[in-house]
Amino acid sequence: MTTSQDTASWKALLSGQNGIKSIVLAGGTALHATNIYLSTTILPSVIEEIGGLSFYAWNTTLFMVASIIGSVLSRKILSKNGAKASFRIAFLIFGLGTLICGLAPSMLVMLLGRTIQGFGGGIIFALAYAMIRLIFEERFWPKAFSLVSGMWGIATLLGPLLGGIFAEMNAWRYAFFCLLPLLFIFIFIGERTLPTKNNSEEATIIQTPWLKIGMITSAVLAIAISSLSQDIAYNAFGLVISLSLFGLLYFLEKKTTNRLMPTGAYSLKNAAGFYYSIISLLVISSSLEVFIPYFLQTIQLINPFKAGFIAAFMAVGWTLGSLGFSSVSKEKIKTLLFISGILMTVSFIGLALLFPNPAAGSGKLFYLLCLLIICIGIGIGMVWPHLLTMVLSNAKAGEEELATTSITTTQLVMTSLGSALCGLIVNFFGISNPGGIIGATSAAQGLFGLAIILPVLILCIVLIFFKKNYIK
Repeated sequence: MTTSQDTASWKALLSGQNGIKSIVLAGGTALHATNIYLSTTILPSVIEEIGGLSFYAWNTTLFMVASIIGSVLSRKILSKNGAKASFRIAFLIFGLGTLICGLAPSMLVMLLGRTIQGFGGGIIFALAYAMIRLIFEERFWPKAFSLVSGMWGIATLLGPLLGGIFAEMNAWRYAFFCLLPLLFIFIFIGERTLPTKNNSEEATIIQTPWLKIGMITSAVLAIAISSLSQDIAYNAFGLVISLSLFGLLYFLEKKTTNRLMPTGAYSLKNAAGFYYSIISLLVISSSLEVFIPYFLQTIQLINPFKAGFIAAFMAVGWTLGSLGFSSVSKEKIKTLLFISGILMTVSFIGLALLFPNPAAGSGKLFYLLCLLIICIGIGIGMVWPHLLTMVLSNAKAGEEELATTSITTTQLVMTSLGSALCGLIVNFFGISNPGGIIGATSAAQGLFGLAIILPVLILCIVLIFFKKNYIK
């Protein structure tokens, strides 16, 4: 006789009908994530052929903004069309953008393709989380979240590898084209396994919060654009604009019923606020990986290919943490949060000390540096699936779909904001002026030194609310 524990095992999740459904969810996420790292790797080759260097950063900016919009709209798409049709729509949109990118004769057309890609990818990413609640029993949720989030670790290795191969062959267009067959395979599998109808109790007619979408994308764009400047005053102005828009968004969220976030998500007096605050801090912590390759190349004199893979160690650690701790019981999650915060705090302190040291590019210090990067990822991953499970388990009746899509929206927004804030910090500490190894050393010390605040805040939040019954 199969016990409840056996049913919730990895074997049960990855076999039979559950296994086929897992392929669709994990595969879609892997496709979206691999495309991100693949595109980043081949972009220099793209610029060399079709030009558009001045629009280099906009490839990522427009992709991320479109992903945020897609993730927000995924709730309405799912409610209106059901699981099967929603995935089909998302994959086809993503495929259209991918095809445009592969055929792009100019950078403006490439940006159009990247925007469409981001929109479709944002829907895929959000649906992957939403489907977990709809197609799996609750006891599977932690492992299912671990599986989906673990795809990012695989993508950080697979994306640069594929991109590097096609870039070396001067065939960057085929890097996009190779994604299309996989896309149609996932559509084929999804058509035969995913439910046709949506079993959600939410109303199928959901108003699209266009004003709030515009505010949140404008806030992200404001800080992203300002972070590209070397002028500190301009950076500060963009930050003020962004914070003002988020403040107005918070006010509107409290006054309206058509919300982007579930009830209580903005207040630490509620369990939802406890979960989302920690999720946001974890995502911002992961954003620091964007500058790791630059520091390794400039300070430790490590070649670009090797530096890119070392930066991916954080995502690898996230995957290891998610998979390795997904079976932890609910009674031990509070302890796990403390361990996560302490592990990340120690790791950031170590990186703040090691990155400014050129000797960390070789020998024992180099291995310690790599270990600390992995440990940050493990610290995030070990609590990640449990936090997402608690968000869904404690969602207010009627807000189940909103809770699932809000997870993706939060992750995408905090990733964009985290990257932009990192840009502001490194500019302030002189990465461009004076620049060179002096500027990089100062920026690395400042960035990772200030990053210590993030896990310390997590520890403070857990300590303050330890006695409240938020983790259950």
